[in-house]
Amino acid sequence: MTTRPRVRLVGVVAAGAPCAAVFLLLTVPRIHWGPVNGTGQDDWYNVVRALRSLYEGFDPSYFIHPALFYELLGALYGIRSLWLSTMHQVTADVGLVEYFLVHQLQFLDLARWASIAYAALAVVASVWLGTALSGAAAGLLSAAFHARRGRRGGRRP
Repeated sequence: MTTRPRVRLVGVVAAGAPCAAVFLLLTVPRIHWGPVNGTGQDDWYNVVRALRSLYEGFDPSYFIHPALFYELLGALYGIRSLWLSTMHQVTADVGLVEYFLVHQLQFLDLARWASIAYAALAVVASVWLGTALSGAAAGLLSAAFHARRGRRGGRRP
């Protein structure tokens, strides 16, 4: 009986990895990297919202329905801040906000990479959920649907 869940896990990973790879192949070339040109205010909102959650100690009271993405991105920015402080680029004289104002593109690109990584994890999760509810074929179908839906949401360069 103990091998059955392990076999399912291996099957989900075996099906989820290619689906996530297809999603990444369809999505990454369509992402706009670098500075925001024209109407790209969502990118800035994501960065500022994540920095706000980081500076407020991840207190969800600032928003009635907090989005997990902003907290996870704030955690990534916190890890980035720790890394920068160990590299002596963020000090008592130059804080994270000052560093952000000079190196904005690094924070924008980190937010974009985080969004892609979370979406790829969502494709794998849809394989798991579809497989758990209706079998392997449903898992692959849900992942294909999710990957196709994510591709349409990307921006053109």
